[in-house]
Amino acid sequence: MVVGIVGSHAYVREREVALRPGERFTVGPYEVTYRGLEHGGTPLAEVTRAVLELREGGGSAVLRPVRLYYPRRDQVVSRPAIRSTLRDDVYAVLSAFEGDRATVRVWVNPLVRWVWAGGLVAFFGGLLLLWPDRRAPKLPSPPLRPSRDGHPARRAQAAREVVRALGGSTREGSRP
Repeated sequence: MVVGIVGSHAYVREREVALRPGERFTVGPYEVTYRGLEHGGTPLAEVTRAVLELREGGGSAVLRPVRLYYPRRDQVVSRPAIRSTLRDDVYAVLSAFEGDRATVRVWVNPLVRWVWAGGLVAFFGGLLLLWPDRRAPKLPSPPLRPSRDGHPARRAQAAREVVRALGGSTREGSRP
């Protein structure tokens, strides 16, 4: 968990770049190519997406960060595109656009998954510690304390006297 926290903060790579369609830049181990904008809308908002191709080695992925404009409130909201792997997380945000030109910000945060994995290990380790052990030795029962006078016959005589005082009858030498 500590490795994930340190790695995700110490080795962050970030770039903000203004691009035309087809232009590229690198951030961390990735090459990012801007392919263009997609426009659309809903009854409540105007939607603009940047199409970014993310390449590393032989693999590629497409990220589509979104910028929403709500005309009734004159409010702009950005939604990042996220790609997560065991090694790192990549975040892309469409900061601004004009015509076919876009300004995007891309972050590469390494080891973020390791923070989550460390948290899960700590959680389940805590549960395991709380779980009772069936093989644990049972504590011995405390020893019986002798009566104050220490003699069993005197205890039996005292019990018979209590029964007689309560109105019961006892016969000497008889067992119930």
